[in-house]
Amino acid sequence: MRTAQGHAELAAIAAAELSPAGQLQVSTALAMLAAVETQLNIIHRDVLDAAHRLRGAKVLRARLYGWGRSPRWR
Repeated sequence: MRTAQGHAELAAIAAAELSPAGQLQVSTALAMLAAVETQLNIIHRDVLDAAHRLRGAKVLRARLYGWGRSPRWR
């Protein structure tokens, strides 16, 4: 379900096995999942950007994990 191929397979199964109303429900659900995933990616990027700038986030990371700035957090 997390890939375009997974979505395409689900849509193909829906087309073969479901009524037009069921197909519409599946396609609507897939569109909503895509929209939510897009928004979550934006929020994830914003949170990482904030973690780079905010002193509290840096201190908390150092206390929790015992290290400072990591290449992954850049």
